[in-house]
Amino acid sequence: VQRAVVRAAAMAGRWPDAAAGAVAICHRRESIDEEAIASLRDAVSALDEWAEFVAAFEAALVTAPAGDLQLARDLDLLCARWYRDECSDDAAAAAAAARAVARAPDHVGALTLLAELQRGTNDPAVVETLVALDRASSGTIEHLRAAAELACADGVGTARARELVAALHGKAAHLLHTGPGSEAAADAVRWA
Repeated sequence: VQRAVVRAAAMAGRWPDAAAGAVAICHRRESIDEEAIASLRDAVSALDEWAEFVAAFEAALVTAPAGDLQLARDLDLLCARWYRDECSDDAAAAAAAARAVARAPDHVGALTLLAELQRGTNDPAVVETLVALDRASSGTIEHLRAAAELACADGVGTARARELVAALHGKAAHLLHTGPGSEAAADAVRWA
């Protein structure tokens, strides 16, 4: 019944009602309701009102009762992707992705999306997002290297840039000495 109400509101272009209903369904189910989301997507696409809908969806997320942090994170990520893909609004997408990261600071998918968006908007906070992504995805050096390179190039601060270069050198050298090594690790040692 609730899905039918959401579908009817969406088909009528009543985005606040449709978004609030869909978010409520997801909270009741404690997971994203793919059927409700699909009907919303179809209606929004048919009316070509993505900006209005995503703003209403974001408002529904902000006013939704506190609940499952994983679900809230996933809904924030959905909102971020819609802002990016359907509205071409990277700043709003980054804000939604940042909310997702605040809810789950070690979630690789949320950190990756936030870093991509921050890079697209030349946000200096991307350096710290890449450092967090490095911590969350241990065993690689690509994110730490990107953070160090950006810190050096963008003048984040000489002390912070030096810290990141030293951390990169240490991590890359450790990877070379404790494992089979890799071209990326060797290259990072040479660069640092």
